[in-house]
Amino acid sequence: MTTPAFVLRRQPADLQRLLDTLQSSPLVHVCDAAATICRARTALQGAKVDALVCDLRFDDGDALALVSELARGELNGQRTRVLVLTAASDDKLLFEALLAGADGYFVDRGDAMRGVDLAVAAVVRGESQIDPLVARQVLNHFDQPLGHCGLLGRHAVDDFVETGSGSRRSRLEAGQRRLVTMISQGVSIAALARDYAFEPSEIGLAMREIYRKMQRDRLIDASALLAA
Repeated sequence: MTTPAFVLRRQPADLQRLLDTLQSSPLVHVCDAAATICRARTALQGAKVDALVCDLRFDDGDALALVSELARGELNGQRTRVLVLTAASDDKLLFEALLAGADGYFVDRGDAMRGVDLAVAAVVRGESQIDPLVARQVLNHFDQPLGHCGLLGRHAVDDFVETGSGSRRSRLEAGQRRLVTMISQGVSIAALARDYAFEPSEIGLAMREIYRKMQRDRLIDASALLAA
């Protein structure tokens, strides 16, 4: 199945590299492209695209507000999946984008971007990427102790903890924490899938669930600020 996608990149050379890769793939159909947030927001109004592939920074600002709007379906009446592009996974704006609603990320190493079409297809299927640097930031976000249960943690114990404002803030299930901890320590997705008899896609789905919890926390924090 081909995914209709919108491409948003700041630099013309970077945009062309990405277009060359995606247009040669049977997995993705590029519907439109832009180089500024303003142009993208206008073009995406009512557009029927399943995915946005975008940089984090532009001449007219960062992509965080746009990511949040697409995650909530505010621009086109549907939840558009967002794959953000970054030069390094320790970019602080990358984690902010994940909190804002991004579904995954792809590290652009300045090459032919081999595999970016697979990353687009993955986020549309509901799978999210993670590496050790991002995993450490995820653990810092939740800051809860490691528990004991299955690796993907399907059985929750106290899914939420109360905040001072009375709202219910998410927490990692024990198995989710174990999964993210192992990745933060450098255990590869392939090794986890092999050792625990999972498909890599199952780990991707588990990561999407974890990112959703972080995104819910961001909404709770924003609501608490508005109420203060």
